[in-house]
Amino acid sequence: SDVALLSESFRNLRTMVGLTEAVVEEPILLVTSSVQEEGKSFVASNLAVVMAQLGKKVLLVDGDLRRPRQHGNMRASSETGLVDFLSGATASPESLVQKTAIPNLDIVACGSRPPNPAELLNTEHLAQFVAWARGRYTRVIVDCPPVFPISDIQLWGRHVKPTIFVTRFGRTRVPLIQTACAR
Repeated sequence: SDVALLSESFRNLRTMVGLTEAVVEEPILLVTSSVQEEGKSFVASNLAVVMAQLGKKVLLVDGDLRRPRQHGNMRASSETGLVDFLSGATASPESLVQKTAIPNLDIVACGSRPPNPAELLNTEHLAQFVAWARGRYTRVIVDCPPVFPISDIQLWGRHVKPTIFVTRFGRTRVPLIQTACAR
């Protein structure tokens, strides 16, 4: 069936990620794309699920402060989240963690969409959040915004290097993908 094929595809992706040198020492993975509507949030949530199925302690972070999707994907509350920590409204990321229906999988939602996402991501709070997540989870998947038209992914990239780049087959033009990867 299509569901079985899709599940197998994500298990294959999980295996490829696990064999990549860059992620052996780094538990955090960013997931991005060139532009919107390429499926990055879908890939991020499903990759988090198949990693949790291995019994690893996994955290899914909705790092797309402009178009958050993961609270809906995981049936979590969007009332509080990463924005609360980045803005200083909450002192500890721990208070933002929500359990999901999937064993071993937690989520930190985005929270209320801020008027100033780039400014929030450009503070020491992001480095503190990344350090906190590294210390508590075997694997952290961050659903980041796309590369275009904004630069939020570059702010995440200052703290985390391994990145999964999602493209939509037959839709995204190769020169755009190459320019996004160069960024």
